[in-house]
Amino acid sequence: MAGVAALAAGAALLVRFHGGGDEGGDPANAKSRPASSAPSPSASAAPSGGASSPTASLPASWAGTWSGVGPGTPDANGITQARTGGFAVTVTLRAGAVGELVGKQASDVREASSGRNLGCTEALELKQVSGNTVVLAAVTSHPTDTAAVFDCPRGNLYVVTMAGPDRLTLESEGAQSAGAPSALSRRS
Repeated sequence: MAGVAALAAGAALLVRFHGGGDEGGDPANAKSRPASSAPSPSASAAPSGGASSPTASLPASWAGTWSGVGPGTPDANGITQARTGGFAVTVTLRAGAVGELVGKQASDVREASSGRNLGCTEALELKQVSGNTVVLAAVTSHPTDTAAVFDCPRGNLYVVTMAGPDRLTLESEGAQSAGAPSALSRRS
């Protein structure tokens, strides 16, 4: 489970637009970090090309529901990294200004041996807008499965780029959750 944690959650929206995974954790440990759905870049990995102004906002063109499925980690050893099937991420966004909550990210990633959902659901705050790229921060995080008893990481950052009117791509640095989708498509 911890190896799947990075994003995504990650994110990822996917993004696991999440930070810092605990790659060597025990998947049986209830306190291990679960999978997330998006990349987890550090704050220094935020897009360059000009900082966002205090009045920057997420354009209405980003509003809607976005989803994608990554391969999961079917070849993981199941000890230091959970063996999982498809890694589904759904991100719902609405227009809003920097500093506001603009959406949520939910990941659904199933552990192959138990079938339990190791995904996390996060509230996303808009941190930065730079051209067609935004930085989102997970300000809350909890297991997608309300009966789960593990902790989800908090404070993950996601760098997301609008690659087309119906496609978002997720920054892929070393922190992206293993098996998370690298892109999301508009559902509505």
